[in-house]
Amino acid sequence: KVVKLLQQEEVVAMYRVVIAEVGNNPQLAQLFYEAGPLQSMNILTNYLHSQKELSLNQDDASVWATTFCNMLKGEYHFLSLLGLPYALSDIQQRELVTTAVANFQKLLLK
Repeated sequence: KVVKLLQQEEVVAMYRVVIAEVGNNPQLAQLFYEAGPLQSMNILTNYLHSQKELSLNQDDASVWATTFCNMLKGEYHFLSLLGLPYALSDIQQRELVTTAVANFQKLLLK
């Protein structure tokens, strides 16, 4: 769902507006970050921290949450922010998520 969400035209437009306004209103960027990306990151951090078999402290869980979210963004997110063609088909979205999860597990569970 994250990949699908980040591809929605409204979401891409919101990212672009926030980025464009950073120079004029830095607080807008902070509010946007706290309302969306940070909340998602905190949820994932807390989930990873709660997985006892991983033995992650809160700081390490946060690093891994950031790593996983960045893996989900991939190239399409950069393309979308730059106004370049970025849409992934449903199949490509599933492949991206499957690959990100598999690579994440390899890194985290090594």
